[in-house]
Amino acid sequence: MIIKVKNLSLNKLIIAIQVLLLSPNLLNAQERIVDDAAITTYRSFQIETWYAEYESAFIPAVSWNNWLETSVGLFFDTKNAFDFEQLMLEVKVISADYEEKGHAFALVVGTMIDKSAKLNELYAFVPYSRLFMGSNVLHLNAGVTTYNFDSNMKAAVTYGARADWEIHDRVDILTGLFAENTTFGFYSGLRIQLIKDKLALIPTYGRGFLRGLKEPGFSIQLSITPDTLW
Repeated sequence: MIIKVKNLSLNKLIIAIQVLLLSPNLLNAQERIVDDAAITTYRSFQIETWYAEYESAFIPAVSWNNWLETSVGLFFDTKNAFDFEQLMLEVKVISADYEEKGHAFALVVGTMIDKSAKLNELYAFVPYSRLFMGSNVLHLNAGVTTYNFDSNMKAAVTYGARADWEIHDRVDILTGLFAENTTFGFYSGLRIQLIKDKLALIPTYGRGFLRGLKEPGFSIQLSITPDTLW
């Protein structure tokens, strides 16, 4: 049987599959560890929710115009009966729509507040996204964070890169490398558009959000994005 896939580049597929197969040997993961310079649909919202081996989350985001998005995230300890862990508050502004302009910058600032209402983390970073080789996308992040770890306040530089390889108009392979100071992690997975631009399923494998956790793990993310609402 011969299966023809629209917009499929054999070389791109081989490279992406090789990276995908290698990643479990390197290092729990979510797509948004390396963020993009984009916001959700104009004057609409997006809900990202995922279940991972160590930490799960529910993150609604609202796009107020064509350059501003605000998010509120709830994080839960998957291993401990889904106990609430922390609250995320985040703001993102973008310079342009990279899908129209070919590239764009963004600025993201946010905070994490733990279940005892104490400030757990402050962070800021700059994402940059650029189209390459057709409709593939490269995302670069660089920033700083101050956080409470083991009752001590610490600061770190954060950075990372992610490539979204389009192998079909509804399927992308995701490969990401990220670091905090000199502690590196790697993750990879798929983005499957169940309903194009509205409902996506994103299974990934690699290292996740929990600071100090080195074990790899699986996660599965569901992303819901309605059309413009007002």
